[in-house]
Amino acid sequence: MKTYLAAVLVMISALNCLAQNEEENEQGNLDLRGSIILDHVNNLSGGIKNGSSMLTLFDLSLSYSFNNGLLKNTSFHTHILKTAGNSASENLIGDIQIASNIDGYASHFVYELLIKQKIADFSITAGMHDLNSDFMASEFAGDFINSSFGISPVVTLNVPVSVFPITTFGGLLTYDNEALNIKTGFYNLNHDYVYEESFNAENHFFQHGFLSVTEIAYRILNDKSIKGEYKIGGYLKQCDHHQHESLPNDCIEELNYGFYFIGDQTIKELSGGQHLSAFVQLNFAPQHANFATEYYGAGLSLRELSTKWLPDQIGLAIGTVKLNHLLNSGIVKRDKFETVVELTAQIPVFNYFTIQPDFQYIINPSGIYNNSFTGLIRLIMELH
Repeated sequence: MKTYLAAVLVMISALNCLAQNEEENEQGNLDLRGSIILDHVNNLSGGIKNGSSMLTLFDLSLSYSFNNGLLKNTSFHTHILKTAGNSASENLIGDIQIASNIDGYASHFVYELLIKQKIADFSITAGMHDLNSDFMASEFAGDFINSSFGISPVVTLNVPVSVFPITTFGGLLTYDNEALNIKTGFYNLNHDYVYEESFNAENHFFQHGFLSVTEIAYRILNDKSIKGEYKIGGYLKQCDHHQHESLPNDCIEELNYGFYFIGDQTIKELSGGQHLSAFVQLNFAPQHANFATEYYGAGLSLRELSTKWLPDQIGLAIGTVKLNHLLNSGIVKRDKFETVVELTAQIPVFNYFTIQPDFQYIINPSGIYNNSFTGLIRLIMELH
């Protein structure tokens, strides 16, 4: 615990110093953001065994965009992060969907390294990129801690995709106006980069395959503010045909694909400024070639609660994934569903801190363990 506290104090000091130097002028805009997240996860019953685990995420990003000159409308983005702690899902809970979205081993210090060029309503982005920052994301599902609400397990269990905690090279082309967003991305696909201890360029330059993603989003506007957003998308992977018994997302077939739908909707705006919002997530992939074939997620959030010392946000969500058989292994039961029900709240404290108590009831972890009841307390320190 002393190590965690010391690291927190060091990063707080560094971020405060850097934030004072943040600039915005005629030449360009400098944007600096940083956060530290601490998760204390306690598996109270069921799963693999009872116990607790502390997880930590250090996160820092720096962006600079040019307003004039040869590089006008060009921006550069650097994102670094580091994780610490023992996996609660792997050692205690046994769930496939991963109870904490900071549970992961980030062997690379550099998480994203990007260049972006904007031309009218179009933009081109290239470099080491977190696919989930642009694709398959729900704004309202982001209030929750379980990883499945961030990105569907039908994607992450079947494809070595460029998302937290390890990314790879890719690029995307985006068209964006007030009501419509269309984007397509093209990413390196290689199982080896996910498990490398240090950066190896050979694992990141499309030598074994690629993943392409396309998404169309339509926004429902009300007086220039977004009331709802609905996304449909699909992905296709092409890779060398090889198979490894220990990897559930290895290349069972050279060609594989999936489709998804995401809906965010503000249901009601209350007189006090509160917003009742909902989200829906659907994801499907063919059964003959995938470890997870169906995912269904939905939730409700009440936001902008302004009463002092009470939650600013409270939400309830449910997500369920259908598990297929894993070739040459008996670690899951075929056609079993793993389901998570999550209740969470966010309580701002002073200017930079948020406390997020969270409870998750996980039914059929990995299809084989007893139902788990997990309590989690998250502390977020954020500077921007």
